[in-house]
Amino acid sequence: MGIINGLVFYLLQKGIDFIGRDALLRQKTEGIKKKFVMFTLTDHDEMCDNYPWRGEPIYRNGQYIGNVTSSAYGYTLGHMVCLGFINNPNGLVNLSYITAKNAQYEIAIGKKRFTAKAHAYPPKIEAANLGFYLPAQKMDKISTWNRV
Repeated sequence: MGIINGLVFYLLQKGIDFIGRDALLRQKTEGIKKKFVMFTLTDHDEMCDNYPWRGEPIYRNGQYIGNVTSSAYGYTLGHMVCLGFINNPNGLVNLSYITAKNAQYEIAIGKKRFTAKAHAYPPKIEAANLGFYLPAQKMDKISTWNRV
């Protein structure tokens, strides 16, 4: 599970022996067949459509590849976020498999399939500049609060 979840660098430290180390080394050399991936639903309307709960099927180019394990609405991202394990029926799951340009992901909620975008890494979130003092800015460039 360490490589599947991306924790291999923490678990495979040199000189440390632990239960399952041999299995992780084998996964590292042979590759992995399933991976934990984040998806955002791009055409899901949170006001009208059903929410995913758990167990919803994940499709890649129309072929079943896994299930959703958890989900929630991401207010910062503005989309429904689903987490789930995916596999590659034809081989190994790697970064190029997840982010291939020809890959079209869908997550079925009830009887409707929603377009999903796979994220190999968490999306970067831009911090909002609310006019607060930032040490990198000069005092004369900071906007002031309107006084009532």
